[in-house]
Amino acid sequence: MPAICCCCDSSAAVAVREDFATRDTSIGNSIIDPSLTRAFMNVPPHFASSSLATADWPTEAANRLQLRAPSACKVSAEHCVLQYDTTKALLLVVTSTSTDDNRDGEQILDIIDPDDMIGVKLEIQTTDRFGAARSTSQASAQGEENTFIRATNEPTTDGLADSRGSALLTLFVYPRKDPSKPSFLNRYGVTTYKPKPDPKYARPTADTLSKLGFRHAHHRTFKLAPTEDLQDCSTVVAALRKLCSSQQPSAVSPLRYLIVVNPQSGPKRSGGKLCETQVQPMLEQAGIEVDVCITTHPNHAQERMAKSSTEEDIAGYDGLVLMGGDGVVHEAYNGLFARADKDELLKKLKIGVIGCGSCNGFSTSLAHGSHERYGIVAETFLVAKGQSCWHDTSRYQTTTKSYSSFLTFSWAIIADIDIESEVLHWLGEPRNDIWAVLRILALRRYQATFSYLPATEATADNTITIPALSDPVPSTWTTVEDGFYLFWASHVTHAAMHTYHSPNSKFQDGIFEIMIVRGRVSRYRMTRILLALESGNHVGMPGVEFVQCVAYRLVKETPGSFNDIDGEAVEDGPIQAQVQPHSVQ
Repeated sequence: MPAICCCCDSSAAVAVREDFATRDTSIGNSIIDPSLTRAFMNVPPHFASSSLATADWPTEAANRLQLRAPSACKVSAEHCVLQYDTTKALLLVVTSTSTDDNRDGEQILDIIDPDDMIGVKLEIQTTDRFGAARSTSQASAQGEENTFIRATNEPTTDGLADSRGSALLTLFVYPRKDPSKPSFLNRYGVTTYKPKPDPKYARPTADTLSKLGFRHAHHRTFKLAPTEDLQDCSTVVAALRKLCSSQQPSAVSPLRYLIVVNPQSGPKRSGGKLCETQVQPMLEQAGIEVDVCITTHPNHAQERMAKSSTEEDIAGYDGLVLMGGDGVVHEAYNGLFARADKDELLKKLKIGVIGCGSCNGFSTSLAHGSHERYGIVAETFLVAKGQSCWHDTSRYQTTTKSYSSFLTFSWAIIADIDIESEVLHWLGEPRNDIWAVLRILALRRYQATFSYLPATEATADNTITIPALSDPVPSTWTTVEDGFYLFWASHVTHAAMHTYHSPNSKFQDGIFEIMIVRGRVSRYRMTRILLALESGNHVGMPGVEFVQCVAYRLVKETPGSFNDIDGEAVEDGPIQAQVQPHSVQ
């Protein structure tokens, strides 16, 4: 699953070494199902950008706070200040030649989009008499205070120029690359990218957003000009933290997240290293305290979610971040839904997903729904920003067991490819392509009875009650008896990184989108359908049907395939499911 993600907000600060503790409050969406949890998903800038009321930006304090002009800007002015354009909701870095109200002759050196910021850090750095860094005092994003001790309180010089120490202000920014502005080396195939100040930046529109590239680190660090009054600095930093997120603080303690990592996931089985080198540092930049659980055996993630776990209960955390493939998400979800206190727990617990497995269908769908490019940095960025949305899950019943699903259910050729190709798991996603060729050559047709309750206004509120699996379906259901080549029920747009199989699926539509291929289909036709899955062009192709329903039952008459829920084979035999709308955020 993608993007599960939190950002820091503002609170009062009174000194450079003080920070600003923040905590998010959940979005007030209507709740249809009693099982509630949340998945991180960024709101695209052109839909809801970070904004700050005019009265909230400390204009006078910001104008008094003199910063050293960055050398990369190559200007003659020695100082600059931060300004906030309330009309465009953008942060401006402008030259400052004086501290009075005459702002004529100002030059914009850089423009920073608050939608791309995840955190702010203040640091007091000192050096010894040889010029080497001696100690630092850092203000973390969530309010931890590190004590800096000097031998004396007396100034080291008579003037405001302490050569033995300096205050640094760092803004952690992760913008998306603009392909319309390639560097000279990019034109010749060199991919090295060194970001530069952008004084002509404009927030992307709905049309240009999809053309932007991957997110990358473009942090800004400013050295504060010597000053005796640190109150202006504290005031500006508080406002900057508020710009990082639209959430409102509700407590003074830092956010705490548990990261569950499958170490065998990722390129060269580097899930643990990716967590240590990329995910943890970004979350710390956002002021989030992190604990890490490395899975050691199958179903470890499910066991970790249990209340009886010997480790700290998951209820003690504000968020859960799952790193791995869709399998670790499946384990964690089923562990959470099995808890007796799931209703209360999932109301407050945010869940984030950073995909580093072989398929990563859910995290890709979150990135797609957030108008982001799929990748570790982008998904961690969504977690750090802390914005979230509701999405649907479903409950499945087999003869003796029940399961929770967040992704897809497949049967026939898709399930055959997914489960049987596990023998080539070491190949990653290409294993699916190889096995698809084998299954096309030995194409199977499975006989089954498919019954479903169509999605209508009458069923949209999910007040329906489905019969027991052993009972006949009601007369209001539609029944189809046929031979099926493909059966694929989904809540999400992507079943894998390069499988755009259900373009019409929405996170909050409260329905199953079921793709069906039945009747008589040639190998050539099935090959074209599978090849078109990457782009979504299979929609509307001859032989492809889509059924929208809120509940369904599948009774198989031909053995041989699998019941495949979220990429995991479950109990074989008849199966039925019902949507649980808006159950995860």
